[in-house]
Amino acid sequence: MQKLALHAFHLSKKAVYFIVGISLVLSLIASISPARAAELTAYTITLGDSKPGVAGNWRFNFTTATAITGDTTDDNTDYKIVIRLPNIGASPFSIAAALAAADGVIAGLPTGGAIVAGAGGIDESDAGGFDTDADTITVNVDLTNGASGATLSASTALTLDIINDKITNPAKSAAAGTADIYDVSLETQNSGSTVQDTGSSRVAIQDAQSVSASVNTVLTFTIAGVNN
Repeated sequence: MQKLALHAFHLSKKAVYFIVGISLVLSLIASISPARAAELTAYTITLGDSKPGVAGNWRFNFTTATAITGDTTDDNTDYKIVIRLPNIGASPFSIAAALAAADGVIAGLPTGGAIVAGAGGIDESDAGGFDTDADTITVNVDLTNGASGATLSASTALTLDIINDKITNPAKSAAAGTADIYDVSLETQNSGSTVQDTGSSRVAIQDAQSVSASVNTVLTFTIAGVNN
């Protein structure tokens, strides 16, 4: 009986060591795993013109997931909206080199919120703003409201328009009549460029379509007598 008890004791010690070891491994994994950004919702893109090689205006609609509070300094970047266009193919999306606050309009910001004035309001980075296969547009937003920082609440619906034809569509890649589909990511950042929310949507670049149809002819007439 004593040997049996000792054997059971040794087994229980092994089980304890095993549980402790697993706990340490899980703790280590949790400590080195990066925190994931929250997901934007209702993220859609509307193109002013979807034809290949044409410059046009773009509209981005999305709902935030993370709240941001601005500081008390006017024209200071408190919040960033970063748009990443795929840079693939022989003739990819093209972003105008000179972007400024006048090239963007945002609806839905709290009172006092606006794009940072001047040339620093909207930045463009070709092939490498975040990685080597994307062009980026960064919209810098000031959330100052008088002497205090305005708060952009979570679940805020925002509409961002990039205007003045600053984005040119890529050349046609797929066969005629087949749309080219591209993923366009959008992320928001705080003033320290830490990612807060992320999302991805798709746009279709489509050449003009010819439509033909056969329509049955219908004639309507009236026969009436004529007085001599």
